[in-house]
Amino acid sequence: MSVGSLGGASASASSRGVAFWALVTAAVLLPLAAIVLSTLNVLQAAEVDRLASGQEAIVAQLERRVAAAGGPAAAAIDASAIYVAGATPALAKAALQRLLTDAVEATGGRLIEAQDVEAPGEAQDLIDDRVRLRVTFDTRNGALLELLRRIETGLPLLTVERLEVRRLDAAADADPEDPTLRVGVVINGPGRFVAG
Repeated sequence: MSVGSLGGASASASSRGVAFWALVTAAVLLPLAAIVLSTLNVLQAAEVDRLASGQEAIVAQLERRVAAAGGPAAAAIDASAIYVAGATPALAKAALQRLLTDAVEATGGRLIEAQDVEAPGEAQDLIDDRVRLRVTFDTRNGALLELLRRIETGLPLLTVERLEVRRLDAAADADPEDPTLRVGVVINGPGRFVAG
């Protein structure tokens, strides 16, 4: 055997060794990555469930406080204002859409779209009394802050579930200090639906 053929055999064995270890690494890491992603999905569903349970507890606590306030007159107090109006999920989503559309317009925003949003993954059955809506609109910083304040502090009880903000084309902006923003927001609120 010549020295040149030994070097070629050694390089071939070395590249096979590298390929083998790359294959072994991929065989170990890919299932591990799948397990990690599955665990993260389960944790996210559990967090959504925890948040929904927390809001249900707040709603129940508010109902108890309203019922306990004022003795005999407490029976006349209507706690339904904390719920998104509507006897069915479809009617409640329409009411939420109207409420959010009015709020965007009242703060000087320009509505782009409003669309239905389903509850995240497996948590759907756990929180099906929540009404969700995604609204996309253009606005400015001050108006966005006012809109979020109205949503978080007004009635019905609404929660900002997700907020995405990006600056629109800076060249088209008249005021670079207060740019136009494209906002996507997912809002949810409790619904009280008639069983039927």
